[in-house]
Amino acid sequence: NSDKVLNHNNFLSCLPEVLADQSAMVRQSAFALVGDAAKFCIQFLAPYVDPVLEFAIHCIENEGTPTVHNNASWCIGEICIKVGPQVMNRYASRLTLCLVNLVPRAHGTMLMQNACITLGRLAGVCPEEIAKHLPGFGALWLEVMKWARNDDEKVTAFLGFTSALKCNP
Repeated sequence: NSDKVLNHNNFLSCLPEVLADQSAMVRQSAFALVGDAAKFCIQFLAPYVDPVLEFAIHCIENEGTPTVHNNASWCIGEICIKVGPQVMNRYASRLTLCLVNLVPRAHGTMLMQNACITLGRLAGVCPEEIAKHLPGFGALWLEVMKWARNDDEKVTAFLGFTSALKCNP
């Protein structure tokens, strides 16, 4: 049980150091851990959400490794549906621009889909902010998402996208 382990010793406290590691493999694994922590035990990740989001933005903007981009994007999506607008509003504009710029330069379908899913999930919690950017990425988002797997992540992404559309028809 993760709660039992993390109550005894919250090893998530080392995330800022691990995310700053020089190894792309270490950062990729760290972002995967962040995503799972957000999904299953957000209460233990909450104190580290701000530095994690800063590292994720930095890696997506400056890192050339698609696997790091993929996991950073995925963990952002998991975080935003758990922490909501009170946290994500601070990052919504930067994340939107970061992810919108990532999609056309993404290497691989999975990365494009994860970035679009994250944009949709972000739109679910910050629709007004995402709506401002819809003219620049809406058509590409729909094109990418029509091929995405049918699962709960795609559903939450489409619900978010429609929330943003309502703000900017």
